[in-house]
Amino acid sequence: MAGVANVPYLSELNAQQQASTLIQVATGSLSHYPPTSSPCWTQSGNDGAKSSNLALVVHGVNAISGYVQDPGSNNTMVSHRWWLLHPMLKTVTSGDIPASAGKLGGNSLNVTSTYSTPPSAPRDGFVAWPPPGYVPDDAIYPRWSVMAYGYGAVATPDFSNATVTVSGPNGPLSVSYDHKGSGRIVFTPSGFASAPLQVTTDTTYSVSVSGVTGGSTNAYSYQVIVTPFNQSPVPNEKAYVNNSATSCALAGQEILYMYYTDVEGDKVTTSLVEGEGDTDNAWFTVGKSLSNGVVLVAANDLDPTRLSYSVRSRLTDSGGASADKITSFSIADASLSTTICPVRSAEATNINNTSMSVTWAKPTTGPVPTAYQVFSYNPWASCKATAPQAQCTLSNLKKGTRYSLSIIGTIGSQQSPVRTLIATTSSASAVATTIIPNNSAAATPIIRGVITRNTIMKLSKWTVLPIGKRTFALTGLCSISTKALTVKAPRTKGSCKVTITGQKATSKKVVVLKLTVK
Repeated sequence: MAGVANVPYLSELNAQQQASTLIQVATGSLSHYPPTSSPCWTQSGNDGAKSSNLALVVHGVNAISGYVQDPGSNNTMVSHRWWLLHPMLKTVTSGDIPASAGKLGGNSLNVTSTYSTPPSAPRDGFVAWPPPGYVPDDAIYPRWSVMAYGYGAVATPDFSNATVTVSGPNGPLSVSYDHKGSGRIVFTPSGFASAPLQVTTDTTYSVSVSGVTGGSTNAYSYQVIVTPFNQSPVPNEKAYVNNSATSCALAGQEILYMYYTDVEGDKVTTSLVEGEGDTDNAWFTVGKSLSNGVVLVAANDLDPTRLSYSVRSRLTDSGGASADKITSFSIADASLSTTICPVRSAEATNINNTSMSVTWAKPTTGPVPTAYQVFSYNPWASCKATAPQAQCTLSNLKKGTRYSLSIIGTIGSQQSPVRTLIATTSSASAVATTIIPNNSAAATPIIRGVITRNTIMKLSKWTVLPIGKRTFALTGLCSISTKALTVKAPRTKGSCKVTITGQKATSKKVVVLKLTVK
């Protein structure tokens, strides 16, 4: 594309280039002359560093694109681009290390160890980026350059006093200069500072360079045709584990933050997919979107004994371009943490229209709570328990009401993450679960039944009495509402007897209700 000859890959330097990248990654900074005190320093790595383009954070094809782009205030001469597109370049060798274990990724690309003799003359008599002809819009970077190399009898031209004009579909563009000097001129046309720009149709720009001295020509001219191209989104090398997450994280907790770059600004979706590195996909699900990223949340309660995970994710943009990434990460060991783990499970039992019992399983790792609290804010309800007790009862609840319960363990003022539980009280008044009437012909029928503690039974359901005056006699712990014709069981087990007499004129009937409270 740039008009220079293809170069072969020199595998003999693989070890040297890997050693060079290892020094950069281990150090966390770039140096063509790393001191011998650098982590992982070797003579081979040192030799590779001084003869290579170096990159940190990116590796592989992203590093090569970075060398051509050459961003940053320290790269105004686009020297990485200069070496990569040099007509005397004979071979290349690359050393790559992806990001892992808290270390950034990196690349070392050998570009100066060998030179072709004689050099291959560039196709256009000069080397430009973006080059003449069709160029994908994703490869149009802010800094444009024209470079003319001197070699042998060919003199190196001087661009110190040169000027550049650029015309686009709407006329001339102003130009700012990043560098002018021997063999190269670097400039940014107006409107390209935030490149790469996205186009929907082929767009032509005409470039003219004049005032060049010392070479075989004093001027260069060419056309760049920017053509639409959909580039895949690029996942960031590094993902970030939520600092508050431990190995006892609950389902729904945010675990990992993953980011990406999409140069076109397309809408990007993230999914977990099958393939190499998908070992632990089932433990997680994609949560909310971030700016250029997503949150990975626990699909189920994590296994407290697991500290390391591996997932495979896929980024897909609105144009259909996609990229996969394997992310390996570690999570804090809850057993070594001072953070209290949440209760491992919770259940509501003995639910009626005014009360329910809540039971839970204590944490299996980390500090053991000394007390527990169960509460609901709206409507309010609460109960407490002291370890080792793992149950408490919520009373005086509203019937037919949904309660969102929070269960926490405590050690002094320190609290565990919340385990949530949804439970709804019964909407119907309780009735006897067992009714065994006596001989209906008896003068005083006796009805036997069972009533649940702290529930209400309608007496009219079981008594057929003359409409008129009614009287009630009660023994035991139950209470009666003569207006509502109901009997309410106590909060404790036991029994009670209700004698109901109905009379109208000369008609009289007596019914005895004997209830067992369970």
